[in-house]
Amino acid sequence: MNPCVGHQCDNCAICRGEKCCGFRRGARLGRRRILQDVGVAAAVNADTPWRPMTFLLSDVEGSTALWEQEPWAMSSALERHDLIFDEVVQAHGGRHIRPRGEGDSRFAVFDGAPAAVAAALTIQRVFVAEVWPTTRPIMVRIGIHTGEALLRDGDYYGTDVNRCARLRSLARGGQILLSEATTRHVRGLLPAGAHLRDLGEQQLRGLIQPERIAQLLHPELSGELPPLAVLTERAELQPVG
Repeated sequence: MNPCVGHQCDNCAICRGEKCCGFRRGARLGRRRILQDVGVAAAVNADTPWRPMTFLLSDVEGSTALWEQEPWAMSSALERHDLIFDEVVQAHGGRHIRPRGEGDSRFAVFDGAPAAVAAALTIQRVFVAEVWPTTRPIMVRIGIHTGEALLRDGDYYGTDVNRCARLRSLARGGQILLSEATTRHVRGLLPAGAHLRDLGEQQLRGLIQPERIAQLLHPELSGELPPLAVLTERAELQPVG
C-alpha cells in the first residue's frame, strides 16, 4: 500500500522507494505540538518513546568551594540534600531520574507542571529551614520547563531537556525559574502564597530561541537576589500571576 495515498506530494521519497516522506514528518511534528498545546497530561501512545512532561533540574550553588573548604561537612550536607530532594519529588508524584552533570545536580520529571512547581517550592522551603553542617547554608538553583523528550533506557533526552538545563544555569541559589511554557500551564494553579515575577526574555547559551522567564516567589523565600547569571539586558520586574 502506498503510504502517500490521500495527499499531494510532488517529490515524495517513499513514492520513489526511499525511506522518508516530508508529509509524514510534518504530521508527526504536528502531533507533538498538539500534545504540548493541550497540556502535559495529554495521552500518548504507549509505543512511542516521546513523552510530553515537565522537567525540573537543580544543582547546588558554590558547591566546588564548599567541597574544597569543608569536605567532611559537605559530604554530610549532600547526603541530606539528596534525601530531601528524593522525598519531596516522590511526595509530589515526580520521578527522580539520575544526577545530571556534577554530583550535586538532580533531574526529576513530572506529568503535570503544577506538581513540578509545587515540588520546587517545597524543596526551597525545606532547604531554608534546614540546619546545615556547613558554615553557610546549602542553596540550590532550580529550573523548570515543560516540553517533550525522548525516553531511552530510563532517561530523557532532547532539546527541551537542554532548555531546562540552560534555564537552571541562569538561576541563583534559592531561586526557582520557570520557562514560558511552564508559566502558561500553572496560571491559577500556583501553591498557596506563591506568585510569579516576569524577568523578561533572555537568551539561553547554545540555543537559538530565547526564553521568557518567570521567577517563583513565596514569603518564605528571598525575593531579593542578584541578577540572573547571564543577562543581555535588564528586564522589567513585574508580577505575571
